[in-house]
Amino acid sequence: MSNFLYLRKYRIVVASSTAEIDNTQPTKGNEKSDTSNENKEYALDVSLLHCVFRVRRGMDFNNHAEVKIYNLNKDTEEKIIKEGDRLIISAGYEGYLNTINLNPEDTKKAVGSNFVSKKDSKNKTKEDNNPQQIQESQPKQYGKIFDGQIVQAVRSKENNTDYVLTLVCIDGDTFLNMNFISLSCVRGQNPRNVIDTVVSKAEKPTQVNRVSPTISGQTLPRGKVYFGRPKDILTDVARGNNANVWINDGQVNVTKITDTYTDEALILTPKNGLIGYPQQIQYGVSFRCLLNPKINVLSMVQLKNTEINGMQLQMNMPGKSQPQTLQLDEENMYQAYEVEHTGDTRGNDWYTTVNAYSRYGKDVVPAMMKGIGSNPNSV
Repeated sequence: MSNFLYLRKYRIVVASSTAEIDNTQPTKGNEKSDTSNENKEYALDVSLLHCVFRVRRGMDFNNHAEVKIYNLNKDTEEKIIKEGDRLIISAGYEGYLNTINLNPEDTKKAVGSNFVSKKDSKNKTKEDNNPQQIQESQPKQYGKIFDGQIVQAVRSKENNTDYVLTLVCIDGDTFLNMNFISLSCVRGQNPRNVIDTVVSKAEKPTQVNRVSPTISGQTLPRGKVYFGRPKDILTDVARGNNANVWINDGQVNVTKITDTYTDEALILTPKNGLIGYPQQIQYGVSFRCLLNPKINVLSMVQLKNTEINGMQLQMNMPGKSQPQTLQLDEENMYQAYEVEHTGDTRGNDWYTTVNAYSRYGKDVVPAMMKGIGSNPNSV
């Protein structure tokens, strides 16, 4: 564990859809949280209760969270069931991240990296190893991991003494499943114009967060009518451009796996949170680390290939072809496409599990692009 990772920080708030939440006031361990800036009529901080959560994020429309809140009193439980529309989870540690620039020359000199050469280590001064300087130069490992709509509240009894309220939440549920669009576009519109129009002119609009810069610029030869669910129209646009369409914090993203959106990578080693050994999978690696809110979809992560367990051939598969085993990334860089955060505020679980593919591998990207044609929302 890193010298800078200590004391869990978390905040779990149930609120109305219009409530303004200040996520900068976390709960530290058993410390009482500050709710003086909140409108208590519309927001309820349940961080001091026993909570268990699981948050899943990926490059599709299935981004969701499940939170179990233990032993609420009757009035509070009824208030959440009747008035709770939105769930916000922030979690992490009191600590700092180690990041590097993706320039290969800078990679070798990264703070906390296992790639520091002997020559560089001899030339380091005491100031270079000063923890205070490292802390000031790195972002904190705490932040929001989910913000979505509550779609179901289930009350149950776990044992003779514990009552549980389970909240099932979906990221962007209003835009995805309770929305409609009916409009016509003039000719000359390109896919980017269509995405902006569908997202902003829907019955329940939202915002566009990220669109691939390599998306086609071909224009419509004639006008077109859009009638139906916005997510179906966006899926058609993504399919026509070999792209993925997904929701993150209620905002629409249309991206390609060949795109790069960040110039930094997070270094993961056993010293700063990596747990066990990463496992090679068909298109990259799968690994687990201490809960890290900075790892999101499309985040770049640096792992040592020498510490990754290889993928074994699967036997006894009659009628099925062997999955293609691809080489690991030559530059030790992997980009996350599915992230799951799990936590227990009074238990041991406080982990992030990641599936990531090789961004710069020679064979990985073409193999993945081949599979996207049949399902634009899969990787």
